[in-house]
Amino acid sequence: MRVFPLAAKTLPLFPTQEVGSLRKPLWLVEGLRGQSPSRAAKEELRRWARALPAVLQEGDLSGLTQEITASRDPQRLRDQGALFLLRYLEAAGLDLVYDGEARRVEMYEYPIRQMEGFRFLGHVRSFDNKYYLKAASVGPVGLKAPYHVDEFRYVREHAHRPVKVPV
Repeated sequence: MRVFPLAAKTLPLFPTQEVGSLRKPLWLVEGLRGQSPSRAAKEELRRWARALPAVLQEGDLSGLTQEITASRDPQRLRDQGALFLLRYLEAAGLDLVYDGEARRVEMYEYPIRQMEGFRFLGHVRSFDNKYYLKAASVGPVGLKAPYHVDEFRYVREHAHRPVKVPV
């Protein structure tokens, strides 16, 4: 496990970091649906491999192309997706990195499902032509479980740079 105890003291005044969710790779989306990677998903992965060869040739991702074709374990796919996006942000040279929210179903719905005091009211279309469940507060708001702890632990264990986790 890598620990960066002095990260706050050693980061630049304005650390570089990604803000917001990263697009999930097509192979991850298809795999989580129980589908074999499509030709488009494999081509997307090949494009990334050409653009960022160090990302996919590193030991922990070297077998990714073969593994995504064979894997049917959703947790393993999420781990590989998180690791892929983490390495992508590290390759970009950011000061603070995270997993791009690869484990989360959707950036709004995921945290709300971990909380009390909300009721889902139906789907709404977002600006990027995707849909998510909107919720309304119907009572006292509270956290059922710290949904971000496992995510943080995974990122901290695998990161080569100081980490963050969007809450």
